[in-house]
Amino acid sequence: SALCLSQRAPVPPSVARVLFHSFPTALARPTSPSRRRMASKPVRLLAFGDSLTAGWTSFSSGPKSPYAPHLERALTAHSVAAHVTAVGEAGLSASRALPSLRRELAHRGDFDACLILLGANDVLSAPTKPIDGMLEALRALHVECRSRGLRSIAVGFPDHPAFAASGLRGSGALAAINDRIRDEADADGFIDPHGMLPRAAHWSADRVHMTAEGYRTFGGALAAPVARLLLPERRTERAGRRAGERVLRSREGKQGADEPVQRGDQASDQDLDFYGF
Repeated sequence: SALCLSQRAPVPPSVARVLFHSFPTALARPTSPSRRRMASKPVRLLAFGDSLTAGWTSFSSGPKSPYAPHLERALTAHSVAAHVTAVGEAGLSASRALPSLRRELAHRGDFDACLILLGANDVLSAPTKPIDGMLEALRALHVECRSRGLRSIAVGFPDHPAFAASGLRGSGALAAINDRIRDEADADGFIDPHGMLPRAAHWSADRVHMTAEGYRTFGGALAAPVARLLLPERRTERAGRRAGERVLRSREGKQGADEPVQRGDQASDQDLDFYGF
């Protein structure tokens, strides 16, 4: 049966689901020189993908309105200075993207992180074909980024109108695809963009590309989850400070006599839940 996007209620961008995949392992990795610079210099972020990354607004428009500048500006509201470079190729599939990614990483300088939004062309070109090959290709892209010391972030499929009439079946449902990207892409972090583009005005008449308004909205909505995935150590430190302050207030008798003292490790676990914010 065709996709039914209406089964999932729209989720405001402020509560977009974010997962820091294998969180303890990711933080335990040795800090590379590029990651150390993230705290003191602007983060160099590569946004890599297809025509949605390049900013095409129709099949003939060319790259008119990439979301990267809007993401870069919006990150400043989250105390992240960043240079976001958009590299998108119209029609690019995940299955043939690895040479392009290697070329960009080799020729464009030293990036700190890579945001990858790919796979729609693989799925839409063969809607009844299993998506295992697409997932394997995505995994190779993220492994390539991580092997070069970059933090890799996988972005799931947005609520693409073209999927509604694509005839996808079974595991090809949009939510299932995103769940598998989250679980199998082997990225440092995952962002589910469901609900970020709820309005018809966000999508062009071809039902494939975003409008200029859509790209602007998308870049802005990505900023909060991207910031949290780029600089998790800073959030960990803030969570620890808040937990310590709560414990101190409790010990000073500022909490009710019958209210239990909240342990610092419990507070940190709650503050580090990247599913809701």
